[in-house]
Amino acid sequence: MKIYSLSKVLSFPLVLAAGLIILNHFVGYRSEYSILVFIPVIGLVVLYIFHGVIDYWWLERNPIPLDEKMKEWFIKYLPYYNKLTEQEKSKFENRLSLYVEGREFKTVGTSELKDIPFDLSCILASQAIILTSHQSDFLLGDMDRIYVYKHPFPSPQYQFLHTVETHIEDGMILLSTEYALPGIVNPKDFYNITLHAYAEAYAKVYPDKEYPTVNQHGWEKLENVMGLKSDFILKVMGFEHIDMLAVHIVAYFVYTKAYSEAFPIEYKALFDIFSHE
Repeated sequence: MKIYSLSKVLSFPLVLAAGLIILNHFVGYRSEYSILVFIPVIGLVVLYIFHGVIDYWWLERNPIPLDEKMKEWFIKYLPYYNKLTEQEKSKFENRLSLYVEGREFKTVGTSELKDIPFDLSCILASQAIILTSHQSDFLLGDMDRIYVYKHPFPSPQYQFLHTVETHIEDGMILLSTEYALPGIVNPKDFYNITLHAYAEAYAKVYPDKEYPTVNQHGWEKLENVMGLKSDFILKVMGFEHIDMLAVHIVAYFVYTKAYSEAFPIEYKALFDIFSHE
């Protein structure tokens, strides 16, 4: 039997013990031992507080196999996955499962946050795993909350409709799935805002890496590399100005050959960052 949550397994005997002690108290048999109920209760509180850490530790050593339908989706829509060896695919799948388990994926509705379906979480998380494929920290530091809206959204900081935000101080990434999914599935016609968000987050989590200086290049060569106009990308993002380093990182991963030819110096700098620990 595959154990997906060690904390739940550990909590079962504690719940049973607490129940037996409470039952013993009400039937009046050796009721002086009722105070012992605090032992399993304290254990349950500790498990509740640290259940994420405990379950992640367990799954790191006993990864959940990726669903076959999810693998089929990656084969169909994720060229990066198809280029991997079997060993590399196994590493990708294990990291993906751990990332989804270790991060909080929520959809933002009108009144409350709700869990995102597992398959959608995997699709979004795949971009983080691609970005950090050669890094030990594939969780991206404390960027542990990924909140998604169905449509473009305003926020307290940007009170106009846009599709992506990253906040390192809150450990939060905000995305619009209306634009996120097409960017992953069809990068020839849509800009990958999910990878852009993770690129921004990476640069904020690791500000001291030797990133290339890119602002001086402007948009013209990038447009040729990506086959997308800057006006279109800015419209998709919902901003008049965006982080050009993140755009170059997206181009490095999505349009690798064309990017290496157009920006050899920048390509080498990004290769040194993302292809080595």
